Order: sequence, then structure tokens, then C-alpha cells
Amino acid sequence: MQRIEFEAAQEAIFAQNGLKTVDDFITFDKGKRINRNEKRDVHILTLQSPQGQRTYFMKRFFSPHPKDMFFTFMNFGKLCSQAELEWRNAHTLLHNSIETYRPAAWGADTCCGIERRSFFVTQKINGRSLIDFMLDQWDSFDQSQQEKLVKSLAAFFRKLHRIKVSLPDSYLWHLFLIEPIDPAESYQFAIIDLHRMQLNVAASRHAARNLGALLFSLPDEWFDTRLRDVFINTYLESADGEAVANRQAFLDTLKKREQTLTARRKKPGLERLMQLA
Repeated sequence: MQRIEFEAAQEAIFAQNGLKTVDDFITFDKGKRINRNEKRDVHILTLQSPQGQRTYFMKRFFSPHPKDMFFTFMNFGKLCSQAELEWRNAHTLLHNSIETYRPAAWGADTCCGIERRSFFVTQKINGRSLIDFMLDQWDSFDQSQQEKLVKSLAAFFRKLHRIKVSLPDSYLWHLFLIEPIDPAESYQFAIIDLHRMQLNVAASRHAARNLGALLFSLPDEWFDTRLRDVFINTYLESADGEAVANRQAFLDTLKKREQTLTARRKKPGLERLMQLA
């Protein structure tokens, strides 16, 4: 059984480019592939529209692992495809005024309710990779400018966790800076890669683990002890006075997560981040 769903006004653009069915998207080979493993790949699509060229990103999933299917059941109370999972998660964030990629289409091919393959297409984010921005700007920032960005990032994650979601893959390379940038305002961010996002997660240990992943991904060349303290303190004591109930337990969980990731793989430095840019 095949199912496909489009966001408003997107179906005509895809149809104009010969993309009408699940098979059309799964077999499409005119995009630029930017990522691939045995279970999924990611392509950049440049499509024609009445307003000119449009850029999309397409993630395709193949033969998902049983644990991935179980994860969708735990999140939604039913089996759904990996593509629908990301579609739903993106809409959850956007509904709560948290920026992420804007869904354009998703589709799935299933057999007896079991996913065989699926795809998820998003529009290009109106912003730039946070890594790209920092490679360009960080060395020219004074202390107050650095702290402004760090505090804005802490506030973004506080807002994210207030809606009771967990994003275990909260790495620097999954963050975007939203443009235009107003020097008088706090920085605004978007986060991507939502296939492991969990809903209705209230425990602070999940938030601490998310931040442990983020701090693991921040290079020491940019984030010294002072800035890490600024980030953590801003997060723990938010602007409206809300505080984490057990500060030390939170910090212990955060540190343990960061140490676990560091033990599994080398902490990324600037050289590694330049490769990801």
C-alpha cells in the first residue's frame, strides 16, 4: 500500500517536475546526494516552479530496523513510517514556534502495515548552518557578542524542553541560525534531524542528556570553560526565574552523557567542523 501527502501548494510544483507517486520520489536520481548509509540517503533537489527554481531536501528510508518501527509506536501509539515520524515531529515543533525544516511532502510504501521504504521532503531553511556562521564570525566576536550567542542558544534549548520533547541528536551540526539577523535582538535558531525526537518527555534527565550531546559537539577552540558556564547557568536559571529542581543531578547527567560520547568517538575540533560545513 502506498500513501503520499503534500503540504498546500507543493503538490503542483512536484507534479511539474514529474514527482507524483511514491515510486517517483524513491527512484528520483536527478538530485545531488549529500549523505548515505545502508538505511537512508539525503539529496538536494533543485526543482522548477512558476516562481523560479526551488530548493528542497529529500531524505529516503529503506527497510527500517525493527527498533525504529518500535520507536514510532512508542511515540504515537501506532506504527508509522520513518518519513511520517519526521513529518509529525517537524509539525510539532513548528506548532510550538520552534523553527525546523518546513515539511513539503512525505510518502511511504508499506506491506501489512510494515514500512518497506519512505521519503520525506522539506523546504530549504531560511538561514545558514550555525557552523558556517561561526567559522565566519566567531574569531571577530568580542566577549559580549560571544556571550549573546551562547545565551540565545541556551534559551532556545530551554524553550524546546519546555514543550516536553527530547532531541538526543542535539549536535552543533544540526543547528541553523535564522536570517535575517537583527543585531538588536537575540539570535534565533532552527534544529533539524528529528528522527529520534521523543514526545511527552518531562524528565529533566532527558534535557540534560540533550545538552550533554550539544556540549560534546562544541569545539574547545570556541567554547572555553567560561562560555560553557554561561551556557549552563543561562539554561538552568531561565529569564522567567524557572529553575531545574535538582541542579547537581542535572549537571551529573549532562557530564556523564558528554563523557560517554567522548569515549565513543573523538570530540570534534575545528578541523572536523570545517569538514562538516
